[in-house]
Amino acid sequence: MNVQLVNRICLWGLIVIVALIAWGKILLHPSRLSMPSRMGDYSLNTGSANETWEQRQYPPHFHYPIPAVLLWRLFGLWNFPVGALAWLLILPTSMIGSMLLTGLLSSDCKKYTGLIMALAFAGTEYYLMWDLRAINANSFYLLLIMLGCWCWHKDKKIWAGVLLGGSVAFKIYSVVFLFYLILRKEWCIGTAMVTSMLVFFVGVPALFLGWQDTILLSGEWIKFIHATSNANAVLTHQTYKVSLKWVAMLLMNPEASAGKLNFFNCSMDMVVMVVRSVCVAWALMVAGYFLTTRPVKPHQNVSRLAFVLDISVLLFCPFPASSFLEPHHLVVMVVPAIALIYIMCDARFLARYRAIAGLTVGMGACLTELGPHYPLRGVGVMLTLLVYLIGIWILRYFAFNQPCEPSKISSSTLC
Repeated sequence: MNVQLVNRICLWGLIVIVALIAWGKILLHPSRLSMPSRMGDYSLNTGSANETWEQRQYPPHFHYPIPAVLLWRLFGLWNFPVGALAWLLILPTSMIGSMLLTGLLSSDCKKYTGLIMALAFAGTEYYLMWDLRAINANSFYLLLIMLGCWCWHKDKKIWAGVLLGGSVAFKIYSVVFLFYLILRKEWCIGTAMVTSMLVFFVGVPALFLGWQDTILLSGEWIKFIHATSNANAVLTHQTYKVSLKWVAMLLMNPEASAGKLNFFNCSMDMVVMVVRSVCVAWALMVAGYFLTTRPVKPHQNVSRLAFVLDISVLLFCPFPASSFLEPHHLVVMVVPAIALIYIMCDARFLARYRAIAGLTVGMGACLTELGPHYPLRGVGVMLTLLVYLIGIWILRYFAFNQPCEPSKISSSTLC
C-alpha cells in the first residue's frame, strides 16, 4: 500500500477518533449541551470560577491561578450551551494541534507524521482519553506551550515568551521553562515570558478586579494551595489521584486504603519525609539531565529532535512535586512519545538507540496499565515518568553525541 495513503489514513483516523471521543455523547444526547451536570470539568471549572469571582474566595478543590479564573469566568458568562460548544471545539483542536506542532518541531520529514502521531496516541491513550472524556483543559495548556516552542524555533522570540508566559498563567507547571531559558541564555524569550506573566498575573486581574481584590485573591490562592497540599487534604480528595504523595500514603500508611493496600505502617510525618526525599532525588536527576546534556552539541540534522526531548523533560518534570496530579494532566506525555517514535523510525540513528526509544514508549504504555484500577494506577504513572526520564537521558547524551550513521549523516528521510 502507498506510504502516503497509509499516513493520511492514520492522520484522518486519529482526527476522527479524537472528535468522536470529544463529541460522542453530545451526538448521542444533544440535550447534554444544556445540562451543566453532564459537561464534566467544564461545568466544574466555570462554576468554580464564577464562585471565586463573586465571593473573592477559592472554593474547595479549585487550583487554577487568577488569570485562569478570569478565562473560565469568561466562558461562564456565555449562555451555557454556547460556551460548552465552544470548548468542545477548542479541546480536540488543541490536542491535534499540539501533536502536529510536536511532529513539525521534531522533523522536516512529513512522510510518516500521521503514522507516528497514531502510534504516540496509542502509547499515551490513557491520558489523552482522560482529558477528552473529562472535558478538561490540559490539551489547551499544551497547545500554548507548543505554540511558544514553535515560535522559538522560528526565531519569533517575543511571541515565544508571551505564549510560554500565558501557559504559566493557565497552569503554573510550565514556570520551569524559565530555568531552561536561563540555561540556554535566551534572555529575550525569558524577559518576554516574565513580562507577560506579570501582565497576566497582575495587570489583567487588576483591570477587572482592582488592585485590592487582586492582591487579596493572590494571597488566597497561595494559602489555598499550601493548605490543600498537606497529607490530610490529599486523603480527603482521593478521586482519581495519581500523585506521588497519594502513592506514598497508599503504600506506607494504612489510613489511605483502610489497611488493604499498604506495605508499611508509617506515620504521616514519615510519609511526608519520604515524599520530600524522593522529590529532591527527582529534582537532582532532572538537573543532572540538563547539566550533562547541555555540552552535547547534536548534528544540525537532528538538533530539533534534541530540542523536543528537552521540552519533554520540562513538561513532565514538575509532576512528582504536585499533590493534585490527575491522569489528564499527563496529556503532555504525548510530546516525548512522538519524539521518541521519530527516533525509533529514523534510520540516521544507530539501531541500539532506536531500540531504546521504542522500548521507552512501550514500557511507559505498559507501566501506565500496571495498576489497572484506581487507586493503584498512581504507581504505574510514577514509574512511567521515571522510565521516560531515564530513556530520554540515555538518548540525549549518547545518541546525540554520535547521532547518525556516517553513511546517512546528510540524509533527511526516515526509514
